[in-house]
Amino acid sequence: MARAPDSLSLIAALACLVAACGIEPMTAEDLTLTCQAPALLCGAACVDVTRDADNCGACGTACAAGHRCSGGQCVVSCPSGSSACGASCVDLQSDNANCGACAKACPAGNACVTGKCTTQCPTGSTLCNAACVDVRSDNANCGACSTACAPGNACVAGRCDAQCPAGSTLCGSLCVSLDSDDANCGACGAPCGAGTRCVGGKCTLSCAGPLLACNDSCVDARYDIGNCGACGKVCAGVANAAPICQAGACGFACSGGFGDCNLDPADGCEASFGVSVRDCGSCGKACPAGAHATPLCKAGACSVVCDKGYGNCNADPADGCEVDTNTNANHCGGCGKACAGACQNGACVNLCAPGLGNCNNNLNDGCEVNLVIDVNHCGFCGNLCPAGQHATAQCQNAVCGLTCDVGFGDCNGDPADGCETDITTNTNCGVCGKVCLDGVCKAGKCA
Repeated sequence: MARAPDSLSLIAALACLVAACGIEPMTAEDLTLTCQAPALLCGAACVDVTRDADNCGACGTACAAGHRCSGGQCVVSCPSGSSACGASCVDLQSDNANCGACAKACPAGNACVTGKCTTQCPTGSTLCNAACVDVRSDNANCGACSTACAPGNACVAGRCDAQCPAGSTLCGSLCVSLDSDDANCGACGAPCGAGTRCVGGKCTLSCAGPLLACNDSCVDARYDIGNCGACGKVCAGVANAAPICQAGACGFACSGGFGDCNLDPADGCEASFGVSVRDCGSCGKACPAGAHATPLCKAGACSVVCDKGYGNCNADPADGCEVDTNTNANHCGGCGKACAGACQNGACVNLCAPGLGNCNNNLNDGCEVNLVIDVNHCGFCGNLCPAGQHATAQCQNAVCGLTCDVGFGDCNGDPADGCETDITTNTNCGVCGKVCLDGVCKAGKCA
């Protein structure tokens, strides 16, 4: 039976997964059936192409009537007791040209007896012209070798006679049973074709074991999903699976990404390994809940949905969402968001004294920078005071300024271009804007 979810929170988590968490729905490719060699996926079923008469060697390659599939090749289906040699069915126990094996011929003067070439015939038969015959019934050797019966007569009890025993009919010069004679089935001169035999006076399909004749075809009822164990017994499909026939019993093979984890064939392969928190990736692999978290299965791997204000910063679903992101300075407001100072309500706050700053973001050395005088961090971390031409940068009272080289001044008040003005001239003598009206400027003074 299918199992009910644990709680409403699990249902909500799964709803989030599908609607908002970006999980892709299962596609047709996810449902692809995987068959084990030598079986191939033909349509919606796994079939053994080494012996399936409808798919012999490849999907859709059907054997003709009177043939069966053996080793992935269509061969003549011979009656029980005979074997296919080329396109003919022969008895390897008595055929002189195929004695014991196909194409193994007996030498002249020998006969094939129980699959071996010999000059000795079994009791009740006589060696006549390289063949063991029953001179009591053989028309060519009736009573003795080479004593042939005239046309219209048959050899009965070693004598040529025009009358056949009860239950047999004279066909040519032979007394035969029209109910079972393959050359005279139902009537004289009515032979059965290759792959068929005479049963009850009718030519019927002959299937070599373990094949069965079902609807004019030889099928292997051990593996055929349309005739599983018996003709017409069809293996039904179930959810997320394809039907299979194994050893004459119906079953099913789960599609990729699904499993029969409750072992109940009625609901097929009910577990989706991609999203099931009970069976995540495989049957029985349950996702742990952990603290401050709801378990989640995403693409066959366990994860968690964290409660608000918590984070799974070690990426381990086993301990849930172990970090309080409202107060943790290394994970302030989210995993990996470190604060230079403290973390309050998920936001970083600066705890340095006025005029000091933690500009290297290292909590171990505290607030290491004097923001009042540091030209690299003047007033706040990262504020670099520019030097400019003919000048040296300075920071005083957390404000950037310049110390001009001797003989130069910052007359435009712009620190970006440094001390741009030569203050040894008559127009800027010693200081910016001091003009020497009646003399010249020497050493920064009007003379």
